[in-house]
Amino acid sequence: MSTENFKVGSCAIVYKGIHLGGTVGGPLINIESTYHERTAAQSYSQLLAKRVHGMKVTVDAEIKAIDAGIGTILGNSGQLGASKLAHDITRDGGELKLIPYNTMDIVGYCLPNAALEIDTKYAFHETEEHTLTLRFEAFPDSEGILFKKFDVDEAERLELTRHENIDMIQFERALTSYIADKLNLEVDKEIFRGGLPFGVNGCGVAIIGKSASNIPGFQEFDIKFFCRYEERDCVLQLINKLDRLLPEYGKELIHTDGIIKTSAILKHLIGLGSEEAGNGRVNSIGEIYINVII
Repeated sequence: MSTENFKVGSCAIVYKGIHLGGTVGGPLINIESTYHERTAAQSYSQLLAKRVHGMKVTVDAEIKAIDAGIGTILGNSGQLGASKLAHDITRDGGELKLIPYNTMDIVGYCLPNAALEIDTKYAFHETEEHTLTLRFEAFPDSEGILFKKFDVDEAERLELTRHENIDMIQFERALTSYIADKLNLEVDKEIFRGGLPFGVNGCGVAIIGKSASNIPGFQEFDIKFFCRYEERDCVLQLINKLDRLLPEYGKELIHTDGIIKTSAILKHLIGLGSEEAGNGRVNSIGEIYINVII
């Protein structure tokens, strides 16, 4: 089977010439029709004809570019009020284009006269990027067209926004210094980057993963803070202190080559336990899993 007509990848949404940004999971095109059916009474209501009475084309999109989306809804006034009551939204229509990011996909789609419905949902996610749901409805243009496809001109194709390059070494060092300051610990003596040296009690900070996403947006790193001491009280105090200091938003992490600006530093999971230390001794351990969004 040929895969020539198979498609993959999201698309850019451009409304009235304004790029509304990337979408979560890609936009959804809905085409619905209503029909009038003619049946024959003498043939047990056998269907004889089915005529299209009406067509409705809508596009649903969940976007991350919040300000662009809200701005499209509120307009130049920046507000929503009673003046919208009885307003005919078809008068505000404009061209809506869906342009694939995938350069192998040469087909785009267009609603020549699309109106933005005021119905929307803005989700203030606690641990993820905010999203805004928009719905566009097509109305006939001067030629009666609701929906059409077109060949994408490479000059109008938008490139995916690439993530900023983060120096992982400097990032981990900056995180270690940040947590050291929070807990009043000395780097490389009481708290270590990358984890605890063998046989040493204290604290460690390590990057253990990064969430992969093909959608332009934030970068999310998984961080592990770990502490190990003979005295359980010491572990509990450190874990409790760091727990109380998080989350933080808009924090700048300083390193030797500059500054890394974070959007959020969030706690994800806290664990407590113990491990054998040899010679019949037991060490207490504690850990906090942290998400850093840049």
